[in-house]
This record gives sequence, structure tokens and C-alpha cells, in this order.
Amino acid sequence: SDVLGLRLEDAYGALLARQPDVLGEAAGRSAGAILRALFREETERARIGEILTALRSTYRELPLVLQMPSPSAWVEWVWGLGLGKPPGGKPAKTPDADEIEAVAMYLADMLRAFADAGVDGVLLGENSGKGLGERFALYQPVVNVAHHYRWSLGLDVPGKGGGGDLPPAGAGLDFCILDAKATSKTDLPLGLRVAPDYWQEGKKPPPMDARRFRFAEIPADGVPETVLTQAKALR
Repeated sequence: SDVLGLRLEDAYGALLARQPDVLGEAAGRSAGAILRALFREETERARIGEILTALRSTYRELPLVLQMPSPSAWVEWVWGLGLGKPPGGKPAKTPDADEIEAVAMYLADMLRAFADAGVDGVLLGENSGKGLGERFALYQPVVNVAHHYRWSLGLDVPGKGGGGDLPPAGAGLDFCILDAKATSKTDLPLGLRVAPDYWQEGKKPPPMDARRFRFAEIPADGVPETVLTQAKALR
């Protein structure tokens, strides 16, 4: 890899699995309240900080990036775990603006804990590109923290239409990762997401076109020998 990435949703998912009572009074409340409780858990913050410090000291030359859902996608992540639903009801199909804005503040507060961990960037993962330009404006607390610590800030947007509604220039975004068939009218540096089926034997690397870099994630069930061959071909 040319970049080191640490996925925070994996860390917090593991925390919930091993310590289900960590939510305390937030259990059974809104997704925002649940995320606030998770992000404020000091022991987990310290554990993530130790991992980041270890990665930084071991791989001094590689950029170190925190990967995580966007504030909107964090709410949907909680819903996907079966949490954050009102008693006897179901959550809305999409998070509302007030909840997204609140989660952005909780997330920004959590990220400040890693100011001295050697982080170089933050990559926010979206679940959809629809309405992204308007939604991104609610992420301002995260944008402010990233720029304060001089971290690059990127968006990972799925779908063929993922680039059709990117945030406008000057919104605070440094780069965006899009699918191969996504089109976009933007001056932002764009990355190309490598499709999961690329890791099958004999697949050719996707053409870069106007993209500046490729973004690939190796599947957990990939055949090691094939993965090594395909990774070498990407270079």
C-alpha cells in the first residue's frame, strides 16, 4: 500500500460487541445519542490513539489516514446495527439535517483526540452521492478540525452518479474518490475506486483517465497469490 488507513467503524463495532453496556443511558435513544456516547468513550479513544502512534512510528514515510463513515453515514451505520430506533418504530429512510449536524460535532470532538498521533488525512465514506452537495455543508465541524490540523479531507462516494452532486469548490474538500463510471464536473482532485472483481486472476487495471490515483481495498477472502499479482499490476 502507498497509504495506511485505519477504519474507525471497525473499532467502534468491536467495542459494542465486547462491551454492549458501553452506551449506558444512551441505549435505546437516537442514533445521535448513541454515537455521542461511543465517541466520548475515553478508553477506546486511547486505544485508537495507541494504534495510530504505533503505525506512525513503524511506517514513517507513508501517509496515515483515518477512514470512517461520514456524519450522515454514521447514523445509517447505527441503524444497520439495529440501534437508534424509537420504541416500536422504525428510523426514517435518511437521517435528518439536525441529527447529521449534531453527529458532525460529536465526530469533530473525537477527532481532536488524535491531534498528536501523526495523522495526515481523513476519508469520509458516503452511502450515496444523492444530495451530497447540500449534505456536506452540515459536516462543517469536521471540515474545521481537518483544516486546523492540516489534514487532507476526502470523500469516498459510491455509485455511477456519485460525482453528479459533489460539494462546490471552496467547501473545504481536498479530494474525492468515485467509481469508474461516475461523471463529475469539478476541479477537485479525483481518485478512481477499483472494483472488487479486480482481485480475480487476469483482470486488467482500470484506466486512470483524468483521475490522479487509484483507491483499492483487498477483499478478505482474496487468494493471496492472486492478490499480490494484481496489486503489482496496479503499480
